[in-house]
Amino acid sequence: MQSWFNVLCISVFFICHAAGATNTEVSWSSKELSMLKRLYISKPLAAPASPSNRVADNLQAVQLGKKLFFDTRLSRNNDFSCATCHQPAYAFTDRRSRAAGMGTAMRNTPTLVGSANYKWHYWDGRSDSLWSQALIPLESADEMGGSRVAILRTIMDDPEYAKHYQQLFGDLPATTTLANLPQHAGPLGDLTTRTAWYQLPEKIRHQINTFYANIGKVLAAYERTLQLQPTRFDRYAAELLKTATASRARPIVFSSHLMTESEIQGLKLYLNDKKTNCRNCHNGRSFSNSEFYDINTAKLDGKRMDYGRALGLDAARHDPFNCLGKYSDLPDNKKAKYCRLSKLNDEKDNTLMVGAFKTPSLRGLVHTAPYFHNGRLETLEGVLQYYAEDAHRLKQTGVHNKKIIQAKQEHAVEPLQLTRLENRALLAFLLALSN
Repeated sequence: MQSWFNVLCISVFFICHAAGATNTEVSWSSKELSMLKRLYISKPLAAPASPSNRVADNLQAVQLGKKLFFDTRLSRNNDFSCATCHQPAYAFTDRRSRAAGMGTAMRNTPTLVGSANYKWHYWDGRSDSLWSQALIPLESADEMGGSRVAILRTIMDDPEYAKHYQQLFGDLPATTTLANLPQHAGPLGDLTTRTAWYQLPEKIRHQINTFYANIGKVLAAYERTLQLQPTRFDRYAAELLKTATASRARPIVFSSHLMTESEIQGLKLYLNDKKTNCRNCHNGRSFSNSEFYDINTAKLDGKRMDYGRALGLDAARHDPFNCLGKYSDLPDNKKAKYCRLSKLNDEKDNTLMVGAFKTPSLRGLVHTAPYFHNGRLETLEGVLQYYAEDAHRLKQTGVHNKKIIQAKQEHAVEPLQLTRLENRALLAFLLALSN
């Protein structure tokens, strides 16, 4: 994997330097200008409000969350932290096909940069907020393997952690309560850990869950600061739209050195729905609609089957830490308005969600390889080839009933049909979306 990554970085180096060599003059239509207005960012893309997390933008919560993010003591063996898989040096990914901690996970580690801008979290959308997502890896057997009782001990035994927690949320559970708790207890993990959890009185479990939810909320407060940054594409689009505003002519002819001729041709291909259909899924300022699609990458039989959104949606509904739950900071009379789970159409969502996974952002692709939910493709060239040859072939296995097959055929991904030069141009544009 290292060799192709080096080649890719070298390619980006030459592309970036070539972009500053000469001006490229291009004509832009009114329709294209209108689409560009909804894509570019002029400053770091701020995270939207998180009404179920009252400390989402609290600076002290950000500082505590950052410390916890890098603390290996939250794992069962003191070897792993959130940063084990989400490494800052690699845009908060790990460059592995599948995440590795206490074990090997089923899926690829997605970047956390810009993650606050997603509607749903995890590849299957099993979490409806960033703070509820942050809780799952702490106890996952393949990731950090901890338990919420052990994490409570870590916070209470660290004077600095305990102080900051109390300043944000009030008192921790009483020391006498902690003294009577087993070393490990939680609803996940091995049989001993789960048994110990359900033997605790409900009142004590609720106290621990409240604490645990707050840990997720401070981790999310830190992760919300990992914002998408403007790229050469954004600077090009900003200058273009500024010129267009000052000019009454349509189409407008614009000249700039910020993007190469090939990159601009790729941008035009991206905007051309008849040629690429990229914008059907990769749209908006994040270049993702945060929705779920079956592109024939799911594993629907054999060991460790992965049904994608179909099971993720069910998990989100039953998550005690979801937006509708008792640990959400939203008052009950506002949950129906702000919580996405209250707005889902069950029949529509469940029919198309078998084998569907979340649309990732196109921003920062240079840093987030390998690609797809299972890391099956190491290069962007491979991704484009996949969409040209394989993505539109519906995988009809025994677990697909006729209703699902028909629905998926009606929503099948159209294959890319580009020339070699067009393919190269689209790739160049995708690289221009990275810093």
